[in-house]
Amino acid sequence: MSSPAGNYEDTPTYDTTCALAALAGSDIAFPVIDRLLMAKYLRRWLAADRLPSVRAAAAR
Repeated sequence: MSSPAGNYEDTPTYDTTCALAALAGSDIAFPVIDRLLMAKYLRRWLAADRLPSVRAAAAR
């Protein structure tokens, strides 16, 4: 059963502790997903038609 939009009460919490521990000492970076990085991902996903356009979603 899906939750109503905006209800995140039953969604899982993601923890990076194990990933960071596994990457410790390597040259692999684990970037913090901040506003700028998320905007970059969203632009790329929109350009690749991986997400509906904002206009198409608003028209529904």
